[in-house]
Parts: sequence; structure tokens; C-alpha cells
Amino acid sequence: MKRTHLLAALLVTAGSLLGSPAAKAQDAVSFRLNWYLSGWMAPFYYGAQEGFYKAEGIDVTLSEGRGSGATIQLIGAKTDMFGFADTSTMMVAVTKDVPVRSVASILNVNDAGVISLAGKGITSIKDLEGKKIATTPGDSTTATFPALLAIGKIDRSKVTLVQVDPTAKPLAVMEGRADALLGGVSDQPFVIQAKGFKTEHKTFAELGVSLLGFSLITHNDLIKEKPDLVKRFVRATSKSWETARANPEKVMPALKKVKSDFDTDHGLGQLKVMIALMDTPNTKGKPAGYHAVQDWDANLKLLKEYRDLQTSLAPTAFFTNDFIPQ
Repeated sequence: MKRTHLLAALLVTAGSLLGSPAAKAQDAVSFRLNWYLSGWMAPFYYGAQEGFYKAEGIDVTLSEGRGSGATIQLIGAKTDMFGFADTSTMMVAVTKDVPVRSVASILNVNDAGVISLAGKGITSIKDLEGKKIATTPGDSTTATFPALLAIGKIDRSKVTLVQVDPTAKPLAVMEGRADALLGGVSDQPFVIQAKGFKTEHKTFAELGVSLLGFSLITHNDLIKEKPDLVKRFVRATSKSWETARANPEKVMPALKKVKSDFDTDHGLGQLKVMIALMDTPNTKGKPAGYHAVQDWDANLKLLKEYRDLQTSLAPTAFFTNDFIPQ
């Protein structure tokens, strides 16, 4: 009898293990980031290393990117399954028939901002009058800058734009050829600070123009054909970012396992900047990744007015909340 009971217990245990997500064959998933390794990518790597994706039956491979535009094209071509990209760039691509959609809006506020050396006194839009601003033609911050001028009722002739390559913007500020630059506050201030200068900045959102930040995207076909996989991937990603939100120091060592000489002090600063941009008033209290239709509607209107976006699509054509954890 005892032997029979033992055999039955072993069979039940084995059946239970085989039925669990972790025990099944893992779904191989490729995940393309938007840029080179940065501090605010730590949550993704932490989630992968700590088994958040594995617990969802996913074997994830993370790869660095070469810009949001390139990442979006790779997802649209099904070269990679998931991507992390600038939301506005993704919305523009969708209107040009790239078949992708956001399944999690991780950063609901863009890190675009006006960055200067400490003491320049740029605390409002009006303070831009008479200033020289380093910009890069064609980038998203430069394209959106007219919105700031319009809101501040500043005549374009009262601001001098110094056009330089992306990598030359910090140098222009440090050398005094520009009073400030347009760029990401999660990156450019740290470049300047590494040279021994103190900086200050204001995000476009703080100045009155709030753009969406970065989203987790995938191909429309994957959403239709494998919704359960998308849901599991979003769940693991949301958990990774919620962990970072609660304790950013905890996730940062994950980048050391990717690159042994990674500067985690620098990286932690970048991550904290991004965590502060996770929510708008419309997403506060919601799980990481939640899309607020009000925010997407406002972003769409900005793109139409200042980036000449031509579309009749509704905001909900660009995202879905179907996979956000409840």
C-alpha cells in the first residue's frame, strides 16, 4: 500500500511540474532595445537574469539597438519579436503602414529637454529668449521645439539655433558656443557632468509640452496569432519595471553581468531619471505599461500640428491595453 501511495504521489508531482510554465519548452523570444547599453535598460536585464521571463515560459534574448527608427523597422519586418522604441517615432511609422503596435507604454513622459550648464537660469519657456540653443536637424527634440515656442508665445527670431551633430551638442554647451542644448535628460547631462561641469535641465513636459516616452512594441501578427505569449512577455516586463520603480539600486548590478566595466553610478542616475518619467497623472496608480488614451490623444495632436503627421487614425489604433496586468 505504501509503495502504491508513493508511486501515485510521484506521478502527481511529475504531472504538476510538467504542467507548469517553467517546466514546458520555453518560447524563444528576441527583444531589440532602442540603443546601446544604458543605465535605464537595467530593468530588462534584471528581469531576464532573475527569471521573470523564464517563469512566464519565455527564453528571452536581449539585443542592443541603433535607434528607435531602426528597431521599429526590425519589428515590422519580423526580424525581432519585441522592441523598445520612442513612442512618437512608432506612431509616425504606423501611419506609414509599418504593422506594429504598443503593448506596454513603459515611459509615459518623454525625456526630451533643454539642458544647460548650471547658472544659465533657464527655468521657463520665456527664458529661452535671446539664447543660443544647440540642436541637430531632423531629430525629434528639434522637430518638437516649435511647440515650446508657440506655447511660450516666443518669436522664432528671438532664439538662435546652433545646428551641430548629435555628439557635438554637449561640447557646444561646454565651450560656450551655445547656452543650452535640446536632448534627452537621461543622457546628455551625464555626458557633460563626466567632464566636470554642473548642469541643470527642464524637460519639455515641465515647460508645457508633454510627449510620450518609450513603448514596448510588437508586430500586429504576433498580437493576433500568439496573444498568450504577448501577455506573458508584457507581464514579465511590467514586473521588471515595477521592481526597478520600488528599488532602482537593486536592478543596477544586472548591467555589470552584461558589461563588466559598466559605470553603475552613472547608470543609476540615468535610471532614476527615467523612473521619474514612468507616469503621467492619467497613468498614476496603474501597472507599469498602462496606456492612457488621453495621453495618446494629446501626443497624436502634437504630431499632427508640429511634425506634419497626416492620419485619420484614432489614438487606440497605436496601442492596446489587452495585455497589461490587472
